[in-house]
Order: sequence, then C-alpha cells, then structure tokens
Amino acid sequence: MTTHRSLASLGASRWRALAGDDDFYLSPAWLRTVEDDFTTAFVTLERDGADTAGAVACRVPSGALVHHCPPRMLLDSEVWRDLDSLLDETERSQAQRLRATVAATGVLERPSTVCGIPFAFVSSLCGAAGKAADVLDDGLRATAAEWGTGSTAYLYVTEEQVKAVDAALTARGYARSLLMPACSMPVTWRDFDGYLAGLSGKRRRHVRKELAAVGGATTDWLEGDRILPHLDRMAELSAALMRRYGYDATPAAERPVLERLVEGLHDNVRVTLVHMEGRTVAFGLFYLQGETLYASMSGQDYSVPGAHFTAAFYEPVRRVPGLGVTSIHYGPDGYETKVGRGCRLVPSWGYFDFGDAARPHLRALASLHDRARTRQTGRYAARNAGTG
Repeated sequence: MTTHRSLASLGASRWRALAGDDDFYLSPAWLRTVEDDFTTAFVTLERDGADTAGAVACRVPSGALVHHCPPRMLLDSEVWRDLDSLLDETERSQAQRLRATVAATGVLERPSTVCGIPFAFVSSLCGAAGKAADVLDDGLRATAAEWGTGSTAYLYVTEEQVKAVDAALTARGYARSLLMPACSMPVTWRDFDGYLAGLSGKRRRHVRKELAAVGGATTDWLEGDRILPHLDRMAELSAALMRRYGYDATPAAERPVLERLVEGLHDNVRVTLVHMEGRTVAFGLFYLQGETLYASMSGQDYSVPGAHFTAAFYEPVRRVPGLGVTSIHYGPDGYETKVGRGCRLVPSWGYFDFGDAARPHLRALASLHDRARTRQTGRYAARNAGTG
C-alpha cells in the first residue's frame, strides 16, 4: 500500500487505469480541480508491480457544505428538520439525544478525512473488496492521523461497492447509513416530443406551461472558447441563484470559479444559455464525457419564470440525442423538480467513524438516519412511479 500526496506523484495514467473512463468525476481533469480546493491523498494497493485498488482521500474543513462534511450529514439541525417528520415520536427523541451526545465530542469543530469526491457526489473507491478494503482503510486512517482530523468517512458508496466493502468497514467500527440519493435521467427519446411522451399527462401540461412562459426565448448551446464572452453575465446569474438559497454570493466571487472550470475543463464543458429581449436570463453548465452529461452550476434571473427549467432541463433534453448521451446526471436535492421531469433515484451510502468517544452512540444515530432516509427515498420513488 502506498499513499501519494498528489495526482502528479501518482501519475494520471496510473489513476486512469484504476478508475477507468466511465465517470467524469474520477477523471484526472476533474481531480486536478479538486486539488485546487482541498488537501488530497491517493491511496493505492499494488500487487506484482500493478495497481489493484485505490481511493482518493480529501481533507474537508469543519463547516463545509453539508453534502461533503460527514459530521454535518448526521448532526446538522437543517438535515434533521427534513428527517424528523419521517420518524415517530420515540425515534425523534432518540435521535435528538444521540445527536447531542455525539456533538459533545467536538467532532463538528474538527476537519474530516473523506473518501469521496467533493462537489461530485461520487465514491472514490476503485477495486476495493475484502482484504483490499482493510488495507485501503489502513491508509485512510494513517492519512487522517497525519492531517489531524476528527472523523473519517466513505461517502456516496454505490450498491455494488457496499457489497464489496460492508463487512470490512463495519467490522472496523464504521456506522453505515443511506444518503440522499442522486438523480439520473435515462435518455430514451429521439426528440423533444418523445421526451414529453414519456411523462405523465399532468407533467406534460406543466412542461408546456413552463415553455410558454419563455415562448419568446432563444437558446444557445456553447462549448470551448465560445463560452468565455458570457462569463460576466453567468456570474451575475449564479450569484442571484446562490443568494436565493441564503448564501453570501457576489458576481465578483462567482466569476473566477466559472472561469477556472471553463478553462481547466475546456474539452468537457458545455453551457446552455437562455435569452429574452436581448439579455441572458438563465444558464446551465454541464460536463460531457462519453455517454453521460453531468449537470453542474446554474443561474437565473428570477424575474423570468421558467427560464431556469429551459436552461437546466429542456434545452439539454433537446440536444442529447444528437450527442450519443444515454443519461443526464443531476446529483441530489430538488427531488420534486427532478423526479417530475423524468429523473430516477440512484441510492448511495455513507460509512462514518467519529472516533472512540462517539462510536458507541454513532451506530445508533446512523441507524435512525438510515431509517428516515429510507422512508424519504421510498416516498420519492413512489411519486416517480405515479403511486404517491
């Protein structure tokens, strides 16, 4: 087992041989952007001179976004505001008591070591099973000790990966819970009419109403250097969206983020723009790799209802049949919006260890969290099937 302190020290070709080319968020191109924002380490397991398993570890600061911060995932009051209604009174009381006990260990105030890809909702495990999972976890824990973090976690572990690593990780003291599912839209249509035909009658009427609200709009689908002249306006729209959701965002802060993504991921980035009366009112930024389109940043002018849905959903829906795309990956959150427009839920799990003091209580808390997430996912799945 070897721990490499950067992608460069491991070698992009070695990592690509382990991770494959199917997932953009495991590509060297994306991982280089992660290294710009997070301290990272690459743990690999070798046999007879060849890499057989690997994982990426990231040092995530305390107070990071809840989707990337393991202690916040299980302890944050905003998380439980949504989950409490899915538990009975006894379960809610138990969860509240356990959260207080685990939080008292100070884990929320310390950074975390995470096996997973920030902002991507993707596990970074490659080839881990049985004894390999044990050895990789030794490397993860050694890295956590070096970084001085208060918790270790494996995030966004897929169903297949759970089968491979569950016995090893639970035996090592990790507590498992279902996480918020991602949303993925399978591309089964040849044109927009075919897409509409796959929706319920109620949803088709809703889509047509949203399109009518921007009936005079024009759209662009841009790639490469053609995106650069639009970055200032995209930054304004992104900041507007972020402020809408309570973040302290400004165009000046958003622009360098967009510029770095567009220039650093030049070959993969695609952008939809929606224009009305001579001004851009919404955008969606995507990454294209192989047969998958990945939704990333977006922004909108909130005085123009429906423009966001054109940029984020309907324009990509029109474009993907000609690109050979078989699925559009939309990540977690916004389930009413995404499921109603044709997305399917893709479950994933997390494995958490918050240290010796928290461990006896964490497993019980994770069990309650898992129970609530399972019920929540079931409700959305029922709506997706038209039964709820």
